[in-house]
Amino acid sequence: MNNPKSDVLAITVIGTGAIGSLIAAYSKSKNIKVCQVSRSTSSQTLTVHMEGLTEPPVIPLNNFETWNTVQLTPIVVVPVKAFDVKQTLTLLKPKLKPESHVFITHNGLGTIEMAKDLLGDIANLYFCTTSFGVHRDKNKITLAGRGEFIWSVVSQVSNSESLNKESLNKESLTHKQISQFLPNAKYTQDLLSVLWKKLAVNCCINPITALFDIKNGKVLEPFFADTIRDVVIEICQVALTQGIRLNEDEIITLVYSVATKTAANSSSMRQDILNNRKTEIEYINGYIHTLGQQLNIPTPLNTDLMSQINKLVLL
Repeated sequence: MNNPKSDVLAITVIGTGAIGSLIAAYSKSKNIKVCQVSRSTSSQTLTVHMEGLTEPPVIPLNNFETWNTVQLTPIVVVPVKAFDVKQTLTLLKPKLKPESHVFITHNGLGTIEMAKDLLGDIANLYFCTTSFGVHRDKNKITLAGRGEFIWSVVSQVSNSESLNKESLNKESLTHKQISQFLPNAKYTQDLLSVLWKKLAVNCCINPITALFDIKNGKVLEPFFADTIRDVVIEICQVALTQGIRLNEDEIITLVYSVATKTAANSSSMRQDILNNRKTEIEYINGYIHTLGQQLNIPTPLNTDLMSQINKLVLL
């Protein structure tokens, strides 16, 4: 079955990770031209298996460029790890078209203000968070759980004009346009509240699954209940200082709900530890630790989880 032509003509996706490849494959299924920036332009082909989300259900990805050769499209998606955002945006900056649209997505908090300072005068910036579960095993990428991409505009170039009258509207993109390359996209006006709730879930599920080498559903066991509650209490105290009011019981219920829905999934942090890769812990529990230190608020559980994760990774 052929999809009608999209309003969005082309996008650039930075990297070949699981989430970036999900976005690339979904866009390709909507007849959007996709280029992925890779470390090499070898003849590799990624196969993305997305049964129930796209037609056809298996989509090959083989349009790769390097940083040296890529010509960026007006829409650029940056689905890299939080600790790589600054370096990636620095590389992007001289290549961006005037008033480009740059989408950042990663776990944790701590990059938005930096991104605004770095690119806010030349690009419209968006941040999105996702609950899709996607796994990569060598060159095979598999959709493990359907979710949503929640997005919002975080910075707009003043007096932005249309980049391409056929594909981009004035100033920020419309929700309809964004939905053509972000699957199950949902707009929020209250991005920080969404991100803090996601942060709280990640602060519980990610380090526990990584430290105990378990899948998400195992955090539902009573053994972890006290740890989850104490972690959430610390997060709620720190969040309040940032103008974010979180209800402890509601957040704990959310943690258990996510763990239930993703019970068979392996968290990204667990996958990083199993593959001896650097984790995003500094932007998850470490973000709470850092704010706690700055504000003189004790965060012993989040600090301890951060320290334990850091000891597991041999860099």
